[in-house]
Amino acid sequence: MAKITAAQAQALTAAFIASHSSKTPRGFLFSKDTVLAILNQEGVTGLRVHFGDDGAGKILTYLVGTGSHDEDMRSGLIHTTDLECPPYCGNGG
Repeated sequence: MAKITAAQAQALTAAFIASHSSKTPRGFLFSKDTVLAILNQEGVTGLRVHFGDDGAGKILTYLVGTGSHDEDMRSGLIHTTDLECPPYCGNGG
């Protein structure tokens, strides 16, 4: 994994927006409390973002903790969100 700059992140988002439908979400908001609740579980060493479809064509995402072998820890907390960007984009997303 590599850190990127804010400018690089903005360029990635701009490229994504340019190549996808305006109906495609470009991000999802998870609270700090949600992320920490998953990360603070016993045995969790990472966090994975999964994408899904609600059956009606709406893209969803959920977070699940991962273990020391990068496996999903599906017996623990799994959180989804309906706070997608847009409209929940803060200062312009």
